[in-house]
Amino acid sequence: MSESPDLWRCPQCGRTFANRNQSHTCRASFAAFMPRLHWLDGHVVLAERLESPRFTKVEVYLRR
Repeated sequence: MSESPDLWRCPQCGRTFANRNQSHTCRASFAAFMPRLHWLDGHVVLAERLESPRFTKVEVYLRR
């Protein structure tokens, strides 16, 4: 059984979709948090690097 070809590829980010002209955002963001007794712990994934004293660590991952 062969795989069907991708119907649409975003010209900006290169991501492929099963549905032609499917809407999406090229810049992904994500956040998850865990309440602690005296603080809020968590992480965020942003499309661009953001320096802030509120962050304990900043990591950069390359685009695929």
